[in-house]
Amino acid sequence: MNKYIIGSGWWCGENVGRNTNGDDIIRGKDFHKLWYNSIIQNTNPQKILIVDSNSPVKPELNLNDGRIEFISFNTNLGHSTKMGLSNKFCGWSASVLLALQYAYLCDTEYFVYVEQDVLLAGGGIVDSLIAEMKKNNKKYIFGSPGNTPQPLQQSFFIIKKEFIPEFICALHNIKYSDQDIGPEYKFAIAVDPIARFLPKALFLNRYFRYLYRKLVSINFMSIGYGRIRPFNLDDDFLYFQHGSIEEVNSYENKFIKKMK
Repeated sequence: MNKYIIGSGWWCGENVGRNTNGDDIIRGKDFHKLWYNSIIQNTNPQKILIVDSNSPVKPELNLNDGRIEFISFNTNLGHSTKMGLSNKFCGWSASVLLALQYAYLCDTEYFVYVEQDVLLAGGGIVDSLIAEMKKNNKKYIFGSPGNTPQPLQQSFFIIKKEFIPEFICALHNIKYSDQDIGPEYKFAIAVDPIARFLPKALFLNRYFRYLYRKLVSINFMSIGYGRIRPFNLDDDFLYFQHGSIEEVNSYENKFIKKMK
């Protein structure tokens, strides 16, 4: 059996004046129950670490599940599109960095990130992807960008423990803030040996970013979908985020066993 730790972030509060995707239900307190149900029905992690960005509204955790660890920052570092001028990392990136370090210091083999608005489908989804990683000798896998304007998707990804220090170091070596170079591009740079040696100022130019995402070679997982639409709930394995109310209801009716 594979040993892995699931990490996630948490933010729930008032609208902060930025554009959002998906129905408001996915940003609400109650959605956590559906997220958690998705996790326990389809995965078997050693720990579930949730990193809170000093949110005014906390999730209702299952206190009977000893695998859950909940930790809060003492400040809200903001979204990558709306950050404080002195911040290098947004709240999302900070939660990932902390969760990665936690996993590296634990007795585990893999770190699995599942964003707070992601729903998984397919029992053994993580073990199936890890089996592919082992077969192909991959140290990480991210979601394919598909029709999204990014080089990768990072709402659901897996990193082998031995690769964590190198990955974290590469992220810290990028001097620009998440508002200057978005987290998706930073993650691509961190796993791309060529991009690590390129002047990072190139990534400030949108035309260069467009060219880069057409040429970069990244290890993508074999399943869909993340933000990609449309998606097929009949797939053996899948994940999606930014769900509409219709998509969330369809998922829940098809997959989720009601919790007592």
